[in-house]
Amino acid sequence: MTSSTVNLFSVRQLSPFTGNIQIISTPFARALSLNGTNWQIQVICESHQQQWNINSNQSHNRRFIIYGTWDKHNQLSRYPIDPMLDVPDQTLIENELISSIINNLNQLPFPANDFYELWLLDNTLYLPVALLTTTYNNNLINSISVPNRWRAGIQSDYGHPFFSNHSNNIFIMLESIIHQQTNQPICAQWFHRQHDRSGIGLSGQNIDANLINRSLTADTFPELIIKSIWDDNHTLSIIDDYLSWLSPRLLSLQHLSRDTRSRLENKCQHLAEEVYKYHRVYPEIINRKLINKLIVQTELTRSNS
Repeated sequence: MTSSTVNLFSVRQLSPFTGNIQIISTPFARALSLNGTNWQIQVICESHQQQWNINSNQSHNRRFIIYGTWDKHNQLSRYPIDPMLDVPDQTLIENELISSIINNLNQLPFPANDFYELWLLDNTLYLPVALLTTTYNNNLINSISVPNRWRAGIQSDYGHPFFSNHSNNIFIMLESIIHQQTNQPICAQWFHRQHDRSGIGLSGQNIDANLINRSLTADTFPELIIKSIWDDNHTLSIIDDYLSWLSPRLLSLQHLSRDTRSRLENKCQHLAEEVYKYHRVYPEIINRKLINKLIVQTELTRSNS
């Protein structure tokens, strides 16, 4: 949804996947949130110091910095900012950006517009196996740094009690599986996803020229962030557990089939806290009774503690 001064959209945060970032953008600032409740405020600032200048043809450098955070309970909390930076006045932030957040909370989730996807390709048929990153601007695809590997999680995720039935680190195991199925150095390709979810191959890293401009059908791409169909039961078990753990965040994805969304909802039964955190940005809920039960369960747990 777009007005003359405010853009509302969402993009996926990937490698590792942490959710669908909701973004409210104005000409001077933007607000970002993974859950629709807690918002990080970023402002465009200008430094007159030469070391900040990326483009030597410009006398000043404009860039985003973190200004603070906002939520409807604690309101705006500012961070310390270098006095050498020119930043918008707080009154402008509150009257324009914060007002835009408040006025558009009922529009969540915002439409996803990151239709350009960078996929890690397998080492046999060069088909998509894991999603590395995305962008909404095709002019950026040649300047975005390609990750040197796909990441399943961050270190703070290791040892999560959800994986107590695994004797080994599930994240390391999964990354090893993906590593074995792909070329080294990695072979990755950008695709422009169409409205029917098919994809047109664009440029990439370490790919043959004949892969550019190829067209892949929607079912060629994993519906979630990683290939879920494998030949051996051990790999299937690891990926199923991993996707179950991610399910509250995966439900924030748009373009999921109703069957997939229903399966993900059922996987959430032991992750009520995570469902409570992300449910405001779910584009659709199939089993409303189940999701409401998990929300109420979390609210009761929080009130008792």
